[in-house]
Amino acid sequence: QLDVLLDLVGERQRAGDLGQVDAELAFLSLSQKLNETAQALAQLRRVEARLRELLPDWSLASNQIPESFFDNLTLANVPEQAAQWLESHPAVVAARAEWDVKQQAADLVIREGKAEPTLGFSAGKDADENVVALNFSIPLNIRNNFNSEKQAARQLALSAEARYRSIRRKQQFAIEASQAASLEYQQRYERWQSLMQGRDERSGNLLEKQWRNGDLSTTEYLLAMQQRTEGLIAGIELRTQFQLSGIEWLLQTGQINAALSQLTR
Repeated sequence: QLDVLLDLVGERQRAGDLGQVDAELAFLSLSQKLNETAQALAQLRRVEARLRELLPDWSLASNQIPESFFDNLTLANVPEQAAQWLESHPAVVAARAEWDVKQQAADLVIREGKAEPTLGFSAGKDADENVVALNFSIPLNIRNNFNSEKQAARQLALSAEARYRSIRRKQQFAIEASQAASLEYQQRYERWQSLMQGRDERSGNLLEKQWRNGDLSTTEYLLAMQQRTEGLIAGIELRTQFQLSGIEWLLQTGQINAALSQLTR
């Protein structure tokens, strides 16, 4: 589009339909756009290079995430699954396992530190008489009652429990926040789509036609094109944020692997 506009400005200037000042303004404005597009393309090439570094099999023609992948994210209908996803999240599962281990260790220390009574039975002869003896003893543990070991084990178990509950609570709020953010971006992006509905191409053709016919001055045309460009960029940014927030939601719910497996089916 920039190349076409530059050619049109040159043609109109040579034909005398465009004054010197308007032509200079047009060239200055379009040269600025060339700089912006150059920066965007440079960033794109850096991202592609980074992808090839991380994913050697990746190519621009393949391994693209289809639009249907994001359209099928039913973020608004998952309250009954949220609790299950929370409990199965890797961070929550790991914290729960650590708590269980520390609790079992504490129970073992408490059992081993108890005063265990012993019962003994013996039989024999004393002179000509048969003798049966029953022995019963209870350790008093006066010198070592293992209270410090028990207390330390309990504290470790309580610390692991507190850590588990903290991680679980943090993950719960992370899921809720990512879902809310993704829903907001989804609603705004869908609203943008309904507002545009082909207006991007129609508006460009209409503005160019009016400019060619002299109904718009070059300054007005450039300002209108700038507004059109900003509207299109806003849509691109909304789409990007919606898709990124959807991926973030999958990560927070621990469902990223399940979602990726659907792409390979």
